[in-house]
Amino acid sequence: MATSQQDFEILSSERVKPQPPFKEHAVPLSLIDATVANFALTSAFWCFKPPQRYHDDVAGLVEHLRKSLGIVLGTYPHLAGHVQSIKTVDGSVPHEAKDFPAHARRFGRVYVHYGTADDPGVDFVVAKSTRTLDDLYPMARPKATPIWNRDYATDPFVKFLPASSIRNPLQPYTKDDAGLYPAALAIQLTRLSCGGFVVAATVTHSLGDITALVQFVKDWASVSRAHLDGQEVPTLTPVIDPSKLDAVAAGDIDQNQPDQSILEQTKMLPLARFDWWAPSEGKPWPVEPPGVFAGQDLSPVANAMPWKDWDTTAPVSNYTIHFSRAQVDVLWARANAPDGAAGSEDSAAVAPSQRISRHDAILAHIWSCVTRARNFASDDEELVHCYPTLGLRPALGLSSSFIGSPILMLNLKLPACSLNEAAAPTTTKTSLSSVAQYIRTTLSSINSNTTGLAAHLHSIAYQKSPQRIWNGFLGKRHTIVTTWARAGVYEVDFGLHPAPPSVDDGGPFLRYADGIMPRMDGCILVKEGPPQRQCEGGRAPAAWTDDGVDVAVAMNSVDMQRLLADPVLLPAV
Repeated sequence: MATSQQDFEILSSERVKPQPPFKEHAVPLSLIDATVANFALTSAFWCFKPPQRYHDDVAGLVEHLRKSLGIVLGTYPHLAGHVQSIKTVDGSVPHEAKDFPAHARRFGRVYVHYGTADDPGVDFVVAKSTRTLDDLYPMARPKATPIWNRDYATDPFVKFLPASSIRNPLQPYTKDDAGLYPAALAIQLTRLSCGGFVVAATVTHSLGDITALVQFVKDWASVSRAHLDGQEVPTLTPVIDPSKLDAVAAGDIDQNQPDQSILEQTKMLPLARFDWWAPSEGKPWPVEPPGVFAGQDLSPVANAMPWKDWDTTAPVSNYTIHFSRAQVDVLWARANAPDGAAGSEDSAAVAPSQRISRHDAILAHIWSCVTRARNFASDDEELVHCYPTLGLRPALGLSSSFIGSPILMLNLKLPACSLNEAAAPTTTKTSLSSVAQYIRTTLSSINSNTTGLAAHLHSIAYQKSPQRIWNGFLGKRHTIVTTWARAGVYEVDFGLHPAPPSVDDGGPFLRYADGIMPRMDGCILVKEGPPQRQCEGGRAPAAWTDDGVDVAVAMNSVDMQRLLADPVLLPAV
């Protein structure tokens, strides 16, 4: 039954399952997959021009994409299954998990069970909107509006994400009024009035980070292209084997007790550690340890959450800031200029000889600008923290096609006074180059520290709950940065536009791709800017900054106004 909301209407919703069906199977997800079970959903959307194929056949387009989805799920059957967690501490587990290794049968560990008669499937929603592609994202926006208000009240993209109830493996698991379990993955196809369409996908984070989600959508698109071109379905090669990650853990993680000497090695990693269960003054939400731990020693195992730093009642604004390729190059050149140490307690570790990347430069610049906008005193030497989310596939020896959420939030920390002027072209204090060099050195120390990462995995295996320790926080002195750089979000091609666009045809057929930021003070997303030319068949541009860089910022509204008024936010070219 169709439902509507002003310019938007949901036409249908169905569950799509793998074709052909799979036999029953259960797979424990990785140690890190369990730690992200309470994270925000992994979500993205893609806005396409009117297709040359199925241009006037909406029903045909929907059926084609639905059929292609069923086929690609044959390679990703776990996305249509039941995502569950272990909820006991006495060793008793559901029948499907009885053969899991010991570390995967502990409380809070997450697994997927699929191939059953009541698999939830993937929620496939079809909608229509009176909006046009030019309404949603004009080609000229990066140049005409480099600072773009993404307030939830006015941002039309919010409604293009599926409103489906997505499975949280830590929550109770019950069927809805239609007798269906909540899906772990939902996809929405929205037809625009101009003939263009929006594809949006959202998945529980334990099943995939943005790299995994984009890999899935690209594989779905390759199946679509093959069918349209009358070719056989291509061989898809995602690596769906969480045990490969767990195998990297140091020691024997199936023993009853951790190896204390290995736990000591985790101190080498630049990580913040906050205990979600520890008593903390000003906690805005009641958080109690799970009842299964009643009577056990629940003494704090890490720092208490610094709630004093986060006013959760303050209004938050959302803006996307576009840096042109030339502006990125200016920041990169400035960040690679010779300079001294970063001026923090970690400055002794800085190696000025390391050449930093454009991503390092962008991160240093935005962190500095956000810190200045938060209006700390000029002599404030208390630390401010930036928690960039680092993809661990290369460091853990996993291929780029590894499906899961192998990510880790690092802890960058500098005194507020050291960052206040760092973005300026000239300064008497810490410069952009030293901040960027500190970032590069810290990131390099993780990528080269396989011993520390292996020890970290060992420690996760023995936590009372993998979700207890948080490696990041939000609020005045904290910033969480998620990066989609090189994730390939603009390499999705469903084959619906076989002829390349002409010069005056409104640009590439994939106009815009993005995600929706959590509306919380200090959430930042870094990704490629929208393409100005066509990249066909999933071909990537030469460099991820070729079309500039979009930085989405959610921030306290008062601080946001200072950020937007900062004359050095958008560097002069």
